[in-house]
Amino acid sequence: MKIHQNDLFRLMDVEVEEREEVLQKNNRNSNVKHAQAYQADDVKRLRAKLQMSQKVFAKLMGSSIRTIEYWEAGAKKTSGAANRLMQVFDLDPELPEALGLIEKNE
Repeated sequence: MKIHQNDLFRLMDVEVEEREEVLQKNNRNSNVKHAQAYQADDVKRLRAKLQMSQKVFAKLMGSSIRTIEYWEAGAKKTSGAANRLMQVFDLDPELPEALGLIEKNE
């Protein structure tokens, strides 16, 4: 049995369309809450809760120490992605270690 390239593409299109329909159906049933906007005091509180220096917290957040300093001084606002990530770590402070993102020194 010989399969033509066009037949393969048609099958792939059907598969993609079916998956897209499932995703759209699932999205209709989802409501994502807005992430809390972390203010200077919130960032300091979270960093203390995680027991991290600014240097370690910056590495965890994928940012620079300068950015953490600016956030904690209120000189810069946190981004939406940073807010969501901090919200997740705030809800579960053990998560960074559990995911292997950090290793605690004994």
